[in-house]
Amino acid sequence: MPKYVNRTVAKGTIDSDGSCYDVEVSVDSLGYATIELGASMTLRLDYASLESLETFLRDARLNLEEQAIDQAGEQVGLFNDQPS
Repeated sequence: MPKYVNRTVAKGTIDSDGSCYDVEVSVDSLGYATIELGASMTLRLDYASLESLETFLRDARLNLEEQAIDQAGEQVGLFNDQPS
């Protein structure tokens, strides 16, 4: 039987409404990714669940980008529905 291996692939901090949290992401030889968010939450996800989380986060990021572009346009009198 192969030896169990768990390796960290990313470490950093994120800001959540003024509070900073350590984030650590690791992958293991059983096919799971573990995301530790501070000391309060850990997600252990298989590939499909990790892919779903990635999609949710990407969609949220794109929504925030679109919102920022719209707000910047409003400040200078341009709107998304008008041709440039």
